Amino acid sequence: MKMSRGEEKVMRVIWCFEEKGEELVNLTKVVEQVNLTCETQWKSQTASTYLTHLTQKGYLDMRRGGRSFYFKSLINKNDYIESLFRDIANFWFNRDLTALHAAIDGWED
Repeated sequence: MKMSRGEEKVMRVIWCFEEKGEELVNLTKVVEQVNLTCETQWKSQTASTYLTHLTQKGYLDMRRGGRSFYFKSLINKNDYIESLFRDIANFWFNRDLTALHAAIDGWED
């Protein structure tokens, strides 16, 4: 199941914490980081909704710790990115990786 753009923003933040050695992340940290790194102004409820969806989809594990809930990634970032590229290659390029590479090589800022 694919992630929405908002869900991807949340996962990027969780993966960043994971890369820094923090496996469990609470709602407050997610909201602060998403707003800081993604130039958003989310309220806690918005992030909480995305965290719930990601948990229901099987991308996150949710654990209770005292009065807070903590979230842990159940999917590897590189595996997710690879699945995105496979999906693009299959749908847009009929599995023609040469055409996909040509499209990427054509990117210019």
